[in-house]
Amino acid sequence: EASMSSWCFTYAVRDLGLAKAKAAMLPSAFYLSFTAARVAMVPVIDRFVPSTLTNVAVALTLCGALGFYILTSTFLQQRSLGREVDDLEFLYRSLLGCLVFLGASTCPIFAAMWASVRRHGELTAAEQGRYDTCVNFGMTAGMWVPGLAPLPKVELVGALMIFLILSSHRRDFPWLEDKNNASICHESSNMGLSMCLLLLLLL
Repeated sequence: EASMSSWCFTYAVRDLGLAKAKAAMLPSAFYLSFTAARVAMVPVIDRFVPSTLTNVAVALTLCGALGFYILTSTFLQQRSLGREVDDLEFLYRSLLGCLVFLGASTCPIFAAMWASVRRHGELTAAEQGRYDTCVNFGMTAGMWVPGLAPLPKVELVGALMIFLILSSHRRDFPWLEDKNNASICHESSNMGLSMCLLLLLLL
């Protein structure tokens, strides 16, 4: 969300070569669907536990980020072959649709994630502090990292890291919970965090 709001328009004009009016439609599509999803989530919240919503939203966000990366890569490839922006209307509309999907899937992550973490009531003050620090560092990084690396790559790596972290902390983010709020799935693994560190080293 932070990366899109700060860099989507700039990326579309500078890298994709879109006119300003068309470039402005990309972040608009993202935030219109993001806002609409907040309203649509109201009846859904009462039917599913927060951790289920978090896992589904993150999985969909990863799919959306992958689509964004593929579409922009294809767009840039076509531009390098000499095709004009006006000839790539289908790709442009596909990008708009992808950002609508990405905005809607991103919407519930932040609120549902906090509700998931606090649901089981086992967090220490130190654990809470680590979660808060990571969230705020991630949001801050999202505002300046796309100035150093392409926005689609930042979105894809960020979504993948969130997915891996949730997958490695099933105590806090179980896919399902029973009626007594006890997690059905308690296993935890360091594999996700190790892979995240590897991705950071590769970058």
